[in-house]
Amino acid sequence: MTLFSQVTGVPVEAAGGGRLGAVRSLVVDVASGRVTHARVRRGRLRRDAVVAWTDLRATAHGLRATRPT
Repeated sequence: MTLFSQVTGVPVEAAGGGRLGAVRSLVVDVASGRVTHARVRRGRLRRDAVVAWTDLRATAHGLRATRPT
């Protein structure tokens, strides 16, 4: 089990390399109680990216998207 506080702020790399942003929040399916998406803050002036939880993989430095966003 991972706590929300352990995921918030974790850096996310884009599928093609480079920084996508940092995890801002998680979207949870109420019926199943499972995380479905992560909202990634891309910067002050850019909109957040929403990435499917199944499209994220753990790395030594945070998370990496497996598909372009």
